[in-house]
Amino acid sequence: MARKKLGISGNCYQCGGLFEIEIMRKHILAEHNGGEEDCYLLRVESADYSDYWLFIDVPKSKNVGALDKFLRDIWCECCGHLSQFSIAKSRKLETLRVGDVFDYEYDMGTTTAVTIMVVGETRRPKQRASVRLLARNVAPDFKCFVCKAAATVICAECMWGGDNAGSLFCDKCGGQHEHGDMLVPLANSPRSGECGYTGEFDFYGFKGDPARDKETSVDILRRHHWVLTKEPESGADVIKLIKNVVTEQAGKAEMDLVAQFPQLEEDMVALKKQLSEVMDKDDMIEMFDSCAEIVDRVIIQGKPLHTLAEIMGRKKLEELREYGKELKIEDYAKLKKKELATAIVAGMTAKNGSIQRMIEILDGDIFELFTELAESDEPMPASDEVFMFPPLMYVNLITVFEYKRSYLCLVPDEVKAVYRKVKDDKEFLRARKNIGILSKYALAAVNLYGIIEVDKFMEIFYGYGNKYECTNPKGVAGSLLAMGALRQQYFTNGGYLLEAGFDTSEIRYNEEAQKLIKAKAGKPYYVPKADEFLKYADNEYYEKTPEITELAELLKKIDKDNRQWALLIFDYRIRSAAEPDIDEIIEEFESQCVKFTAANRKKIKAVLERMCKTTRMWVHNGFTADEAEKQ
Repeated sequence: MARKKLGISGNCYQCGGLFEIEIMRKHILAEHNGGEEDCYLLRVESADYSDYWLFIDVPKSKNVGALDKFLRDIWCECCGHLSQFSIAKSRKLETLRVGDVFDYEYDMGTTTAVTIMVVGETRRPKQRASVRLLARNVAPDFKCFVCKAAATVICAECMWGGDNAGSLFCDKCGGQHEHGDMLVPLANSPRSGECGYTGEFDFYGFKGDPARDKETSVDILRRHHWVLTKEPESGADVIKLIKNVVTEQAGKAEMDLVAQFPQLEEDMVALKKQLSEVMDKDDMIEMFDSCAEIVDRVIIQGKPLHTLAEIMGRKKLEELREYGKELKIEDYAKLKKKELATAIVAGMTAKNGSIQRMIEILDGDIFELFTELAESDEPMPASDEVFMFPPLMYVNLITVFEYKRSYLCLVPDEVKAVYRKVKDDKEFLRARKNIGILSKYALAAVNLYGIIEVDKFMEIFYGYGNKYECTNPKGVAGSLLAMGALRQQYFTNGGYLLEAGFDTSEIRYNEEAQKLIKAKAGKPYYVPKADEFLKYADNEYYEKTPEITELAELLKKIDKDNRQWALLIFDYRIRSAAEPDIDEIIEEFESQCVKFTAANRKKIKAVLERMCKTTRMWVHNGFTADEAEKQ
């Protein structure tokens, strides 16, 4: 199966067939279309490198956010950066239509930009995973900069010089490269070589894939060794990595390692001994020791434990003391492990304890997932949605187990008891309603203002006639912090409420946030009527001013067949911290279509200048520039 240069062709992951991208869609719809799940067929392309593309199917009942984990795994994930879609993550796919286009961005520094188009309606057999990979480009045939052999590694340091070709090496030449510590595996991804990306979460292959068939056991372990030694935060990802390494290793070297995997902790010595034949012993031992510690923190190995008492009994004393400190348990540092675990469970399950407060703030997809598990009497297979909401695991509302080669999840019995006790309680339901209202106003505030002091936000919130009875012992800020952590749409930091796109570092060291806070200081806030204010709780909402309409019409005249304009205009509605660089915006527009003539560039610039004056901006606390000048 010959590879075509520059990845123009790709493989169907259902049958292994090789087709060009335009033929691939027809092939999938004709040959791999059938089953009980109604899906959309999506074409995913790199916005910067046309060589990289995918075809996937996703049930129409899923929301846009279901794509995030898949895109991170196959193309993007490196250091846990933020990501965003150009449409709301909560938007159901069933609200889209064939022909619709939206964008995805991972990492707002060294950004990897992706364009997603709905290209067909299809059906598939019921799948455990939300997203199924159907086809993918053949990896570009890159050559070593030195000897012209097939490139296997890329130098992240040389890439910054702008010469991608000069950063590619084979294993032999890479071993002699001056930036040896900056070499990472060359991956079939538009993010290859960027930031800390190595393709370590990309386990997607198909029967007959020549790239995988020719790998030795050493190749497999080396391909995944990069991430396993840098201590990722997600225990779920670590388990996934180890399991795939072990599974592939078993297949290649005919070692029965898979059978040992469920008892990873107990059988660590035997596993190390077998793997030492194909990996440097010291590196391998360090790798598994660090991974076992991370795995134990989030996902429990072995038979499911049904109670919080059992789960807390498995934790280390240091972890229990952190819980004790958070719950303000008297003499927590002096209690023995068993006594402390008992006190923690009692504190968590008490009326208005941490479990009840956490259940109070769940809503939408998170609450649906939790209630489904809480109503079940038996452990359930862990779906993708479970891993989309890791805070549920960290606060012990949901517990995940790796058992007999599969993931199981459950709600501990004590948590179920709290849920079943309060779910119909009027006081609890009133608290949930109040928190839902508070959350909606908080999201509207960060979308309109970018950053706002918590006290000022509550002043605006109460000014609309709202009331909020806070059950969180840390007050309103504590409630907002907890809600923001679950929703990942906003967060609190140093007395401020911030939009999710800001760096979460401590606010006094956050240069971008400090710059905006300084620019906003002393300015009045635009506070419209409640119904207008709450429109901003929709992440896709913005005022459609005459200037935006004029810009849309002008761009369509210039390039009437381009389907990107609506999204580009949405992106540049300019609710940003400072006035935008209009020339940069025009360059971005040109990158999406034909080059503008001098006359067209002049017209667009004039419209953008007027648009900047009539768009509500963070730097003016929600006022437009024109309104701010009149004050």
